Amino acid sequence: MSAVLVNTEDLKAYIDNEIKKGIEKAGYVSIEEYNELKASHIDSLELLANANKRITQLEAAIFAHDGQLPLPKF
Repeated sequence: MSAVLVNTEDLKAYIDNEIKKGIEKAGYVSIEEYNELKASHIDSLELLANANKRITQLEAAIFAHDGQLPLPKF
């Protein structure tokens, strides 16, 4: 099993940058398109937050046997 570690801030910056590039490329974006892009951005951040939460839970479970990290109460 291979894992890809992604820095949350880097991913957020990448998403923000892609949205800005799309808006600049279009020149003019209607309010509907802007709202769609914004909603997509928010959805992406929520998915990222959920993934990070799950990773934290998995890490805690993996290292719990060492007694170093107690299992988090979510």
